[in-house]
Amino acid sequence: DYKTLGDDLSRDDASIMQAAFAALDVREDGIFNGISYNGIWVTGAKSVITLAERSLCAPEKFTQYDLDDVLMPTAHEHLNELRDDPSRPGSCDDGAFLVDRAFADVELTLAVEEPWIARDMSGPSRSSFAITGLGTASGVFRFWPGYQLYRGFDPTVRPWYYAATANKESLAISTPYVAAAGEGIYVTISATIFEGAPSCEDSAALGHDGGCACADGSDCESGVCRIAGGASAATCTSARVEAVAMGARFYADFHARMHALTENSCSDEAATDATSTARRCYLVDAAGYAIWAPQFAALNIYDTRSFQSVPLARFEGRVFHELEKLGVFTRYTEILYQGVCQKTAGYDMDAVTEEGAFPPAEAVDAHYPGSPSLGYFPPWANTKGCVQDVVYYDLEEDRVT
Repeated sequence: DYKTLGDDLSRDDASIMQAAFAALDVREDGIFNGISYNGIWVTGAKSVITLAERSLCAPEKFTQYDLDDVLMPTAHEHLNELRDDPSRPGSCDDGAFLVDRAFADVELTLAVEEPWIARDMSGPSRSSFAITGLGTASGVFRFWPGYQLYRGFDPTVRPWYYAATANKESLAISTPYVAAAGEGIYVTISATIFEGAPSCEDSAALGHDGGCACADGSDCESGVCRIAGGASAATCTSARVEAVAMGARFYADFHARMHALTENSCSDEAATDATSTARRCYLVDAAGYAIWAPQFAALNIYDTRSFQSVPLARFEGRVFHELEKLGVFTRYTEILYQGVCQKTAGYDMDAVTEEGAFPPAEAVDAHYPGSPSLGYFPPWANTKGCVQDVVYYDLEEDRVT
């Protein structure tokens, strides 16, 4: 913040930063297009990238690098100043900072920035989308509008990434979850992006079927048969997922939109009146988790257990039992020998600190292992390894008519 750094910046440096903030149209109130981003400075002039541990050639040092003095300057140097320099190390063995795939993903995803910014985001069906992004398998996440996420953000472990990779053949909708910066509760629409497929002849020579004609996913090694842009016939995708495209929408707007799509024929009374005989409607994913439910009409952001990965059976046990009997959902059980259990019981957050329940990324980084102000210390966790009996369900699509 050029306004508060004081003597740490010269007059010229402060002027340069102030001019840069103006050019980037940084919204210091954290509000862009009428959407509040939890007080975080946000810009719609550019997209932003984050780098996960897996993006670095030395991921084991990720937590020990200082953010301002090492991580950001070094990433800037390699991605911008040395971008076209032939002397820039090209691989980890040669001393590169980023793995070659992550460097390539930063370059490739830059092409979507201009179309993102040029879009018309007005209207009831678009204005509630808070974030558009691309998360890559290498750990790079490019998103718009831009703001600072916490260090260590990894797109491949977010709910929307899981939803897309588990449902590769079509659009996926996540269950509600708390946004990474705490600005609200999101539901995200996402879709997989596969590695470019060569011609069918070239794929066949390598023992694959990417680019070959198909009728449906059962004809393909990847399980996905798509019509690529500009093509007239469907072909198999490559087997490797390169990235996931996502659009995050505030859940309250999504909830209202679902009521509109169902012509307001469903009621939310079930959430507050157990004796209500009004029609109850649910939208569930292929694993039986609730995406849209009357109980989600008024969510508490501090009680994630009430909406994040909640099975339909919690709300409608008898109905789900009948669905299982009809073969719509198939039950699977297994023993997880590397499970994770909490050492103490979870609890609802019933108080908010003066700084807020979700501190900004800068505050989080100040307490990160390796912070120069604290010195390195091992991260503390409220979990332990344990053996778990796991029960899960899978939708049998051929039983749904």
